[in-house]
Amino acid sequence: MPDLLLYRSYLFRQDMGIFEKATYALGILSIDDQHSVLIDLLQKLQNKEGNLELPELRNLLQELKDYARDHFTHEEECMKKSGYPDLVAHKKEHAAFVRHLAVMGFRLQNSSVLPASEIADFLTHWLLDHIGGRDRDYVPYLQKAGFL
Repeated sequence: MPDLLLYRSYLFRQDMGIFEKATYALGILSIDDQHSVLIDLLQKLQNKEGNLELPELRNLLQELKDYARDHFTHEEECMKKSGYPDLVAHKKEHAAFVRHLAVMGFRLQNSSVLPASEIADFLTHWLLDHIGGRDRDYVPYLQKAGFL
C-alpha cells in the first residue's frame, strides 16, 4: 500500500471489531478520499448511537445518501473511462444501496422504529462487502487507465 494512503489511516470501532481506514484504501486517491468520508459518517453515527435525536438521525441519513450518490457518480465515471467490463452490475449495487437508504429514510419519516444501530450495521456490512471487496475488482482497470 502506498505510504501516501497511510497518513489517513486511523482506527474506528464497530461491533465486528476494529478496522483501519487504510484497510479500505484502493490506491485511487480520489476514491479513497471519498470512501474515507463515508467511513467518517459511519463513525459519526456509531459515536452518537443511543444519544441521537430523531431529526438528527434523519439528517445524518440524508447526508449519507446525498454523499453516496455523489461518490457513486464519480466512481462510475472512473469505471466507465477505464473500460471496466462489470460497470453495469456495479451500478446496480450502488442503486440498491441508495434504495436501501431511501427505505430507511422513509421508515424514519413515518415512525421512530428504526434504531441507529440498524443503520450502522447496514453501513458496516456495506463497507466490508462492497468497499472492502467488490470495489477492488475495478482497481487494475483504473490504474491501467492512469487513475492514481
